[in-house]
Amino acid sequence: MRWPFFLAIALATAPLPALAAKNAYDMGQVQVVGKDAQSGEFSGDPAEIQLEMGERSMPLPEILPEVPSRETRTLEEKPFVTDQRPRKDEVSVFFGAGSRGATEFRGQARGSYQGYVGEASVVREARDGYRSTIDDRRTLLAGKISTSGEGSYQLTVSGALGAEEFAQRGPRTSPSPFAGIEDETKAFAVKGNSTLSDGAFFTGYVQVDAVNRTTTNRVVGFAEDADLLSTSAGAEYRRSLNQTVTGRLGLDLQRDSFEISGGPSQRFTKRTASALADIELAKTTFLTAGVRDITMMEDSRFSPLVRLDHRWGKPWQLVLSYEEDLGNDSLRQVYLPRRYVAFTPLRASHERRTAGQLNYRAANGNVLGAELFNVREDDAIEYLDRWDAGRSLLTSTFRFAARARRAGVRLSGTFKLDENFQLTAAATFQNPKDDRTGARLSYEAKRLLDVGLTYNEGPLHVDFTRHAAADRIAYIPAVAVDAGDYSRADLVFRYDFKKHLKAYIKIRDLYDEAKSLRYDVPEEGRVTLAGLEANF
Repeated sequence: MRWPFFLAIALATAPLPALAAKNAYDMGQVQVVGKDAQSGEFSGDPAEIQLEMGERSMPLPEILPEVPSRETRTLEEKPFVTDQRPRKDEVSVFFGAGSRGATEFRGQARGSYQGYVGEASVVREARDGYRSTIDDRRTLLAGKISTSGEGSYQLTVSGALGAEEFAQRGPRTSPSPFAGIEDETKAFAVKGNSTLSDGAFFTGYVQVDAVNRTTTNRVVGFAEDADLLSTSAGAEYRRSLNQTVTGRLGLDLQRDSFEISGGPSQRFTKRTASALADIELAKTTFLTAGVRDITMMEDSRFSPLVRLDHRWGKPWQLVLSYEEDLGNDSLRQVYLPRRYVAFTPLRASHERRTAGQLNYRAANGNVLGAELFNVREDDAIEYLDRWDAGRSLLTSTFRFAARARRAGVRLSGTFKLDENFQLTAAATFQNPKDDRTGARLSYEAKRLLDVGLTYNEGPLHVDFTRHAAADRIAYIPAVAVDAGDYSRADLVFRYDFKKHLKAYIKIRDLYDEAKSLRYDVPEEGRVTLAGLEANF
């Protein structure tokens, strides 16, 4: 192990001061509706399938760093670092136990037969409630079957059933030990693509997600049921018009409905139709251009979409892009994050994103990227915190920022420091505010940092991640307060004793530093798990 390993470990794993990590999760396209950071949310496709037009070739390899999720602001805790294993036909079972009454059991299997590939998993996790009589529990059963026919088509059918219960902690002065949420989730998805006899390429999908949420606080006799149903379907047709131009026609439909038992409801339908062309302007210059017609609720937009990809010299790449969309388009993210959100009628937002990105790939494979971005969003959702005395519950409410803007720079890179050690890092510096009022956006950090380290040598595997958010403002509910900086590190050790037997240790919040993701709401701190895994 050479010096880069020790240097990177020292830099990345040291408890970074708030100044070094003044930002939130992910970097770049910051969106008001944050992904509820318990990223173990149940998905209809537990092993996500990317549908790409495989026959399109590029004269130079794509060197863009991995595109970040559009949901870049996290308002909930992250889960343990997930284990990264090569996918192969086998059955794996592992069990772990640790501090704060934490236990986990996972079983997963993958098998193939005559062109069919099946995957199944069952997960059961639990730990004692922190400052609450309600324990955190999660159960998930998921499966997927995929098949392909001689390269001409691919089809994937997947589904999931899940249940999760978790506490709703209040601020330090109002702890709410009996408030909690229970979610029951069902999901189903069908995705496929096919190369037609004339050489055209067709992709399509259908997905249905249903969630039932029960929020209770038995001390005050409060109980509320909410139901969400989301259905979506889409298709895209691609065809080569000549040697340098490929045409694309796409249509996506989405229908979301949310209803509180005996109370208000919210529904919307979103339709997106697109006509695009992929044009090879030169051997190293590519242009995607076209229009999209989007309707949602009472709003509609007919807008351009442009992306220019130019490579000069082998290591350099420049990407310029502009696109528009109608946001606030997921009732699950709006009303059912991992906290209680009081009902407010919804309206669509109008998003416009302009970006320029410069990337460099070194001869050794290391990639560096710098992106300047400017995101404008009219009627963006901005979450506030409010104490509800009647429910004895800390609630999130939202209002609409008339002219939200997030502009700044995102720096990212992937570095292979030696044959066993790899570092990935990304940082964003931005200024999220409402241009109409000049006020900062609630809970949106100005500086964000994500660091990931992986080390593999022989039977030892180490995964480390660090996430930090800094310079945040919160509104309680109208008064602006300093939400404080937030940072957290997770660590996973795995050791392969034998080919089919492994031991692991997981440590969440390694430095016991994650104090208040929401203003004045204490976090549980470090949790450690140790366990064994057997593969057959």
